[in-house]
Amino acid sequence: MLQGIHHVTAITGDAAANVRFYAGVLGLRLVKTTVNHDEPGTYHLYYGDEGGRPRTLITFFEVPGAAPGQPGGGMFHSVAWRVADQPALDFWEQRLTAHDTVVDRGDDRLAFADPEGLSHVLIARGTRDDDSPAHGDGVPPEHALREIIGVEAMSLAPERSRAALVGGLGMADLGESLVVGSGDHVGRVGLHPEPMSRGAQGAGTIHHVAFVSPDADHKKWRERLTGGHLAPTQVVDRIYFKSVYAREPGGLLVEVATIGPGMTAVVRPPDDGRPTLLLLHGRGGGEHDLIGVGEAVAPGWGIIAPRGPEAEGGGHAWFSHHAIGVPVIESLDMRLGETAEVVAGLAADAGVTGPMVVTGFSNGGMMAGALACARPDLVGGVALLCSAYPLPPHIYAMGGLAGMPVVAVSGGADPFHPPDVHAAGVAAYRAAGAHLSEAIDPAGAHGVTSEHVRILRTWLEGWESDVFRG
Repeated sequence: MLQGIHHVTAITGDAAANVRFYAGVLGLRLVKTTVNHDEPGTYHLYYGDEGGRPRTLITFFEVPGAAPGQPGGGMFHSVAWRVADQPALDFWEQRLTAHDTVVDRGDDRLAFADPEGLSHVLIARGTRDDDSPAHGDGVPPEHALREIIGVEAMSLAPERSRAALVGGLGMADLGESLVVGSGDHVGRVGLHPEPMSRGAQGAGTIHHVAFVSPDADHKKWRERLTGGHLAPTQVVDRIYFKSVYAREPGGLLVEVATIGPGMTAVVRPPDDGRPTLLLLHGRGGGEHDLIGVGEAVAPGWGIIAPRGPEAEGGGHAWFSHHAIGVPVIESLDMRLGETAEVVAGLAADAGVTGPMVVTGFSNGGMMAGALACARPDLVGGVALLCSAYPLPPHIYAMGGLAGMPVVAVSGGADPFHPPDVHAAGVAAYRAAGAHLSEAIDPAGAHGVTSEHVRILRTWLEGWESDVFRG
C-alpha cells in the first residue's frame, strides 16, 4: 500500500519571490536548491520540515518569467496541509493577512493562495509524536505547517481517472474523494466529478503529485502500474529518492517515490562561474556541521554537503573505525566507492561541471583524502581540517594525489589528532605526490578555529585563481 503524499511539485516564475513566501512567510525549511533533473537550465527548489522528510515536501521548478497558468483538466490543484489546532489557524489568519495575503476562514480550515495563485488550505488535524515541523522566523513550532494531507484534481475523464487511481495506485474510493494510505500516513485526492477542459501549465500551477512507496515495494509498484496499462517510466534515481512516473488517462501526472535515502545532503549551486566546495563532516556529525565554515571560507561558491552513511557517535560517519584515525579497511573501501557515486550524482544534480575542493573534518578528512586518491576527475583540491591522518597504502596507490593541491590545518593542542600524527600524515601525502601546504594553530584543539578559517580562505582564493581559472 502507498503511504500518503510524498511531495507536490509546482511551477514558479520567480524563484526569489517564491523563497520569500514559502520560507519567509510560511516558515518552511528550504531543504535544497538544485537544478531540474530533466531540464538542467532551470532551478528546482525543495521546501519541507526540519528533516526534509517525505509527506512534508513541496517543490518548485523555476521557469523565469513564466506566465500565470490556468488549472484545468489533467491537472492537480490546491494543497492541503495539516496544522495542529484552532490556535494555529488563528495564528496563520493573522500572519497571512499581515503579509497582504487574502484568507478565507472556515470552521476547521483556512484557505489562501500564494503570490502566483497556487491554492492552499490549512486544516486543524492535531499533532503526532514524529512531527518535526520547520518553523522559520516568526513561526512558533506549535503553529507550524506539519505535513501535506491532500490535493484536489481535475480530470479530462474523471471516471477513467478514478479507475486508474484505484486500480493502478491502490487508492480507496470514498466517492467524492480517493484516499491513499492508512493510519498515520493518509493522503486525500479530491477528484472533481465533471470532465474539465484542459488546463494550461504555468506559474502557480501544480506539475505533478508524488505518492509514498516503502523502498522495498517500489519495483512492485512499477509492475502494478504496467499491469494497469498506465505506461510507467523506468525507475529514475533522483539521488534523494527513486521515482516512477505515469500519466493516467485523465491527464494527471503521478509519481511513486521511495522514502529513502532521503534529503541527506545540502546542495547549493554556485554563483555564476564559481567553484564548488564539497564538505564532509566528522564522526558523530551530520550534513549541516560544516555549512558555516563553507560560507565563511568560500562565499559565492557552491556547496555540496552529504551525510555520512555509518551511524556512529550519536550521529554519522564515513566509515567504521578500529580506533581514532584507524579505519576498518573493508568499511573504508566499500564506503569510498559508495561516496564517490553519491558525490558524482550530487554534483551532476547541482549542475557542477568542474573539479571541486573537498573539505573534510576529522573522519570526513580521511574520506576527503581517499576520494581525491580514487576520483581526481571529481576532486581538484583537498582541505584537511584536523584530519591529516595517514591513509592505508593501497589508497595512496590509486594515484589521484599526484600533483593535487592539498592544505592541512591542525591544532597544537588536539588530543585526537596530535602534532606527531599530523606530521606523519603530511609526509605520507607528500610522498604520494600531493602539493601540500600546512599550518598548525598552537592553541587549537580538535575543532575549526578562526585561524584555520583565515588560512583556508586564503588558500581557496589561490586555488580558484590558479587551478579553477588556470
